[in-house]
Amino acid sequence: MTSRSYKTEISSVLSVLTLVLSQYCDALSTLTPPRSYSISKPIIQKYQRSVIDYDSPFVPELELKTNASPVKEKQFQWEKQWWPVAVEEFTDLEKPHKMMLLGNDIVIWFDGENWRTFEDSCPHRGVPLSEGRVEKNRELMCAYHAWTFNGEGECTSIPQTPTDEKHERIRPKACVKSYPTQVKQGLIWVWGEKAAPGSDLAIQAAMKQPRLIEELTDPHFDGRIGEITYNFRDLPYGYDMFMENVLDPAHVVVSHHGIVGNRYNDTKPINMVRTPSRSETPVDEGGELQSEFPEDQGFKYFVKAKGEEENSNTESSNDFRPPCLNKITTEYANDAGKLILALYCTPTKPGYSRHIGAQILIKDKEGKKYPPGLGLFALPMPKWLLHITASFFLHQDQVFLHHQERMLYSSSDYAFGNFENNAALSSDPSKYSSLYFMPNTHDRQISHFRQWIYKKAGGGVKWGKSALNMGMPPRLRSKELFDVYHAHTENCKVCKEASSNIKLIRNFALGFGIVLMSVLKSLKMKVLSGTVLGAMSFVSHQLYKLFFKYEYTHQNNN
Repeated sequence: MTSRSYKTEISSVLSVLTLVLSQYCDALSTLTPPRSYSISKPIIQKYQRSVIDYDSPFVPELELKTNASPVKEKQFQWEKQWWPVAVEEFTDLEKPHKMMLLGNDIVIWFDGENWRTFEDSCPHRGVPLSEGRVEKNRELMCAYHAWTFNGEGECTSIPQTPTDEKHERIRPKACVKSYPTQVKQGLIWVWGEKAAPGSDLAIQAAMKQPRLIEELTDPHFDGRIGEITYNFRDLPYGYDMFMENVLDPAHVVVSHHGIVGNRYNDTKPINMVRTPSRSETPVDEGGELQSEFPEDQGFKYFVKAKGEEENSNTESSNDFRPPCLNKITTEYANDAGKLILALYCTPTKPGYSRHIGAQILIKDKEGKKYPPGLGLFALPMPKWLLHITASFFLHQDQVFLHHQERMLYSSSDYAFGNFENNAALSSDPSKYSSLYFMPNTHDRQISHFRQWIYKKAGGGVKWGKSALNMGMPPRLRSKELFDVYHAHTENCKVCKEASSNIKLIRNFALGFGIVLMSVLKSLKMKVLSGTVLGAMSFVSHQLYKLFFKYEYTHQNNN
C-alpha cells in the first residue's frame, strides 16, 4: 500500500466518520424520500392497454389453469444472451476471476487490451485456470504446469515439450474454449455460450446488443446525469426470486421500513397498468426489439397507488427487459428529472445469482437541479462506503428470499430450469399455486413474470454440466446467509484495499491511544486524546466489520 493511498484513506475515513456517517446516514434512516413507486396518471396515454378496476374481483394468473405444456412458439434462449458479470472499475486487472454463468464454470481476465472469458478448465488435465496467474506479457498461465494462453484462447507455451517441432505441432490442439466478451456502460458482459472468435456463433452474438440504459447514451440527457456508482453482490437466492422481488412494488415500504417509507403509514393498494416495454417496441420505432429475435420481449407496467392516479407530477414504471434488466423509473413532469434504478441479475448456479445495480439521478432540463428530495442521494460518498452500506438494504430482502426459495423447492415440485434430471419438476405455476395466494393487483407483474418463465422461456435456465448434479443447496445459517466478504469484498478491488486501510487506521488509533495514555501527564489531555482516538478506533472497527458480515432481523427494525 502506498503512503499516498494510506493518507487518502485516513482523510476519507476521518471525513466520512465525523461528517457523513453522523449526518448523512442518520438522515437516511429517518428521511422518507419520494418513493420510486409514487404514482401518477400515465403521461403517454396511447401506451395504456388496460386498467384494473379496484372494485371488481381479480383472479391472480397463478391460480388460472395452465396448459399441460408451454405454448409451442419460438422460445427465449437463455444461453444466447449477453449477461452482466462484473463492474469493470472494481475488477482487478492483475488476476483471473472465477465465477459461474448459467451453471458453467468460467474465468474472466484482462489481456492488456480486452477482457476475456474462458471455460475455467485447462485443456491439459482440467484444473481451473482461475487458480492461475496473469503474467507480465498479459497471457494467462495455468499454475499447474505453466501452460500459457493468449486472449484468443490459443496455447502459446507448453514448457515440458522436448522439441520446437513437436511444440508447434501440439499447440493448436491445446486451445481453451472462450466466450464472447465486451464492455458496455462500465459493465463486463459475457455471452451465454462458448463461441470461438470469428465463428458463426460469435457473429450471432455480435448481432445482439446488451440491455443497456438508454438515457446514458441519449444526447438529450448530456450534462444532466449524476455520477453513477455500480454495486454488485452474489446473492444466496436465484434469478427468478430476485426478479420476482423487484417486480413487487408493494413490499418496498414494508421490507425497507425506515429506509424507503414506513410499514405502518405508507402501505396502500397499488394498481398496475400494462404498457409496451422498450423490449417490445421495434428498433425502427425507437425501441430495442430486433425482428430476428421476437422471443426477447419483456413487459412493462405503470405502477399506480390508489388515490394518487390524478397526480401528474410523477410517473413510475417497472420495465422488465429479458434477459437481465428490471428498470424502475420515476419520471418527473415537464422534463424535471428522473430517478432510475437499474437492477441487473445474472443466474450463476442453482439457488444463487449475481446482482449488479445502480441508482441513476437525472437533473432537470436545464441541468441545474435534481428533483425535489433527491439531492441528498447525489452527495459524494466513497465508493467503498456505498458498497458496504448496501447491505443495510439488500439484507432486508435477503433474510426473506433465501428461505422463501428453499421452502418453495422443498414444499412443491417447482424448479427454475432443469438441473436435477427429474421430469416431475417444472416451472409450471400449477406446481406451486397452492403456496402462493395473490388476491391483489400489485402481484400482477409477478404472475406475468412466472407465466413468462413457463410459457416463453422454456421453464428456466438450461443449466450447464457443472450444475446438473448440484441441485438446490440447503438453507444457510445466519453466519453464511449474511456473509459480505465472499459475496462482495473479495471480488471488489476498491473494497479490499479500503478494508486493509481501515484495519490499519483502527490498529493505529488503538495503539497510539494506549501510548499516549501512558506518557501524558495531564488528566485532561489523557481524557481528550483517549476519547478521540478511542472513538476513531471504535468507528473504524464497526466499518471494518461491514466488509465481512452484516446481520439483520426485521424484529429489531422499529
